[in-house]
Amino acid sequence: MYEDALDPALEAVNAFRGLAHARLWLLTSSSTKLDFDALDGHDALERVRLTFGGRRDLRWLCALPRLLDLELWRITKLADDDLAVLGETHLEALVVGAARHVTSLAFAPATLRHVELERVGGLSTFETLETPSLGTVILNESRPADRRLVPLTRFPLDLVQIGDVYPHDEVAELTRRFRGRMLWIRGDCVVDSPGLAPDFGWRQLLDHVDAERRGAG
Repeated sequence: MYEDALDPALEAVNAFRGLAHARLWLLTSSSTKLDFDALDGHDALERVRLTFGGRRDLRWLCALPRLLDLELWRITKLADDDLAVLGETHLEALVVGAARHVTSLAFAPATLRHVELERVGGLSTFETLETPSLGTVILNESRPADRRLVPLTRFPLDLVQIGDVYPHDEVAELTRRFRGRMLWIRGDCVVDSPGLAPDFGWRQLLDHVDAERRGAG
């Protein structure tokens, strides 16, 4: 079951006890009274999308035992300290967008398999990632300061789409080491597999994740 909810009516989400996916539109407000207690007890919740607003306390996500997927889009002043708690989760898919204060990916849980970064321009490096099962990577306007792609080759990359400019030697080494099914760099298909045509548009990672899980089922 899916549910959309507008802040501050989070109680509406609580009415659906079997809720699996929730998209929460967090309207910008100066109020600090609202918390996420209305979502307590949602042991079936597998996916949360948080859009807009300035509420950066994500600790409540750690109390969702079945949470697999998280999307954070344009959360005001979202930073490394806010994301640190995600290391306590068992996320498999993560989308972070319009988060210029995020400088490190060290928070990513070891269970992470899919990541999409859009306009996360403050990153320093991919070296801090410790995600041994990472297979899907989508990067747009999220090039780290060290301009390196080689750190990603530590992982079993399968589907990769990169929209930013990187040094030629970094691209060449990523391509040389790549053993996955699809590698796109700045619109050019470097590696492709017959019958595989995932078209990753804007914020479509979770659609791909859904398709993959249906196929596995």
